[in-house]
Amino acid sequence: MDASRIDNKLGRMRPLLNPTVGLIVLLLLLAAYRLTLIDRGHFYWSDERCYLSTFAFMDNVMRWDWHEAINALFDARRSVPSARPGFVLASVPAVLAQLAINPLMDIGPESAHFYDIASAYNVIVTLAITLCVYALGRLWTQRAWYALLMALVYSLLTNANVWIRHMAPYSVSLLCFLLGLWAVSSKPKLGDSAMHRMFVAGALSAFGFACYPGHYAFVVINGVVALSYSGRRWKSGLFFSIGSLCVVGFFELAAQSVGRSYLHDLSALSRSVSMGDTKEGYVFLWNYLRDVEGVAGIMLLVLFAWFAMRTIHAGVSATTPPLRAATLAAIAGYLYHATMGVVFGSMVFYGRVAMIYLPILVIGAVLALIHIERTTWRRIGVCALITASIASFIPSAIAYGQVVYPAEFLTQTMASRDRKVTYPPNVLWGYVDGDLDGTLERIDPDLANVADSSPTGSAEYVLLASHRKANANNTRFISVNIKYQRYYRQRYDRFEPHSGYKLVAQAAHPESFPALGYEGRKPWERIRTRERHYSMRIYERIAEPQRLTSSSGM
Repeated sequence: MDASRIDNKLGRMRPLLNPTVGLIVLLLLLAAYRLTLIDRGHFYWSDERCYLSTFAFMDNVMRWDWHEAINALFDARRSVPSARPGFVLASVPAVLAQLAINPLMDIGPESAHFYDIASAYNVIVTLAITLCVYALGRLWTQRAWYALLMALVYSLLTNANVWIRHMAPYSVSLLCFLLGLWAVSSKPKLGDSAMHRMFVAGALSAFGFACYPGHYAFVVINGVVALSYSGRRWKSGLFFSIGSLCVVGFFELAAQSVGRSYLHDLSALSRSVSMGDTKEGYVFLWNYLRDVEGVAGIMLLVLFAWFAMRTIHAGVSATTPPLRAATLAAIAGYLYHATMGVVFGSMVFYGRVAMIYLPILVIGAVLALIHIERTTWRRIGVCALITASIASFIPSAIAYGQVVYPAEFLTQTMASRDRKVTYPPNVLWGYVDGDLDGTLERIDPDLANVADSSPTGSAEYVLLASHRKANANNTRFISVNIKYQRYYRQRYDRFEPHSGYKLVAQAAHPESFPALGYEGRKPWERIRTRERHYSMRIYERIAEPQRLTSSSGM
């Protein structure tokens, strides 16, 4: 084959050897995978009740009842103040899509698939997060292929996929913060005002905080980046602060108009963080990356540590001021949160809180590879990171695809027993989260509920039947562990029904999936989960055989 024909073939292939094409392919593959996740898991976490407030908000808006609509912004949680009005507003597109599509498909609230549209909305949000990681990587490195590598590695993390099934505010909050970080880091175009971008970045950061206050550190990170521009620090910081205060002020004025206070809700919310282990602060990220993300997580942390040390040493000319500021602020934010937990016992890390650090972790890790001077070693490092990411993603994705949640487990099992299912996921959630008005016994008298891990006499049995009661009341069904688990050090009572019942369904409890075990669990609780193999079970009463009546004279 002559050289001209080779050149012609390479010329035709050149458009395909383009990072933009690679990004499009990555997004399509991610969308295809993530859409397979949306059919289960709805309303397992308490924060998902925020989504129900969006229905109430839109219902009142359509009736022009603005007083009740504003109340709905701040009524996302009944047991504690919500302080998540941003998420209620951000969820409006998903609710509008549900209101339009579900009736056409004849899907009612009693169906387990009623909230699939909301999870599909989560797919769009997570794809936008991937785009932000790519945009930040390209902005900070000016190397499109390495930016694509950052987007790929981040998207293959378990943490980047685990919240798609749930109508929780964490991903929307992260998206707002990354958009703010991109706005505050990008250079102004001709005729564009840098201070305008600072204002927008501050507003986006505050709105992300209004979606989920647990991501408060990102407000500080973006603010520090705003102050990183030499010669205009005070002005950049001022406009960033004004943008943030405008959003917070808007929500405070809205709350005051109905006799409430957004700022008071924020202060009360901090007292509701009572789960997890404050002593785990400094090592939480290491434990999480090791147990949840596997080899890829360990490799990312090692590479980022190397990059961070070079950055702190201030000998890396390739890093821009916004990148250095974001890196150092993220490290300081993590250490502050950890110190508040370990030293003062007031803050706890969850996987959903630590997720704000993962995009910066990935970007820093890839930048560490870029700074390897020898081309051969740099290529080996890139190949190793891609291989580790894929090798960690595949088994995690398979395991996550097999996770069964209480709502689906119960409704599907009951349907298989010729029972009409009358409890949609959001009603079951009320029971799972410990809401007395939502207990299954109130809506299904043929079903008794118990838990393995609640010892007799504990307060948990206000919501659950005791083991003795479940064995004595002769209900048709007994369900076990159809709830968010509670763990006790003192004793462990595995429920076993009397001989009049048979096991008809069993599945591993969702918290056996490592990522879910890092959402409010202490280290010893995760160990108990592995040791005791907690499972969800449903028993059905065996019909008593008919007694033969004796004939007269016999």
